Amino acid sequence: MITKKYIVGLLAILGIGSFTFGITVDHMNSLVVVPNLADTIIVDGPLVIGFANDGTGKGLKNKPVSVYIDRRKVATVPTNKYGVWSYMLNSSQALDNGAHLAQAYVSLAANNNIWTQATMFYIDAACTRVQVRSGNVNAANSAINFPFDGAYINTSTPTIVGSLEDSNNNPVSGETVYISINDVNIATVTSDSNGVFSYQVSNALNDGNYTIGAHCVQSNVDLTTNGFTILTTPPPAPVFTYPLLGAINLSSDLILTGTSEAEATITVFMDDDTYGEICYADEYGNWSIEYDGLGLGLHAVSAQATDLAGNTGPTSTTLSFTVGL
Repeated sequence: MITKKYIVGLLAILGIGSFTFGITVDHMNSLVVVPNLADTIIVDGPLVIGFANDGTGKGLKNKPVSVYIDRRKVATVPTNKYGVWSYMLNSSQALDNGAHLAQAYVSLAANNNIWTQATMFYIDAACTRVQVRSGNVNAANSAINFPFDGAYINTSTPTIVGSLEDSNNNPVSGETVYISINDVNIATVTSDSNGVFSYQVSNALNDGNYTIGAHCVQSNVDLTTNGFTILTTPPPAPVFTYPLLGAINLSSDLILTGTSEAEATITVFMDDDTYGEICYADEYGNWSIEYDGLGLGLHAVSAQATDLAGNTGPTSTTLSFTVGL
């Protein structure tokens, strides 16, 4: 089962290292959003959508984006005024059935580039390519892609992204879309040539739960609503519950335990470990991680929590303990 904790951990793994000078990029909100993680796509030329935000949460507009599928470049496209970009694979780029990886490389300036976070998806298609003029929006083939249903967002001004397709999976362009949050209309936008619509919320939203909707005017179709949570407050530092400070552990094998915010990703730094080991807190905030073959003598360990929205809190107080007599 794909869980939110799994998604956070996998995105951390798929978020390729970056080189940034001058412009700060918000990595948890610069990602490929379509196809969604673990989606199964029924066409061999899927639409790929993503966006890139700076450190203040604003979209990086008019920036070239190199789109990669399975680590092979397929296109270079620009971001729009909200930092959103899209590309639909053509017939020469048709994908085989099976698992695939989508990534994007955003060029900010000379020697100033980033990889956005990636997504993994599956193709299960019967070479479906319909070459006809697009019709009305089909709700089953269209969606609010971000924030996805159940998402945790760490910005108070999220970028809303959706895609419109007709009953033959052709993009519907030029459609007027009313975007609403909690049933209140906040914007009117138009879908582009790939059937993509986007809007960045201008009035900051408080932390809490929200519902987002989209009404397609010409087609008179409502897309399925998504519920999401805004969470901008970093979690507190994890607390160790075992071993106790100054404890002596007779065995070189040790299970560290602690508490933190519920469902947080916990990174544990043992001794001189720079990158740390990852474990996950349960719904009550309890977590544990096992170490085998620790050397004799004094050890020092600390931990840091990242919540479901990607906020990382402070590092815990260092815990010192001894292995052996």
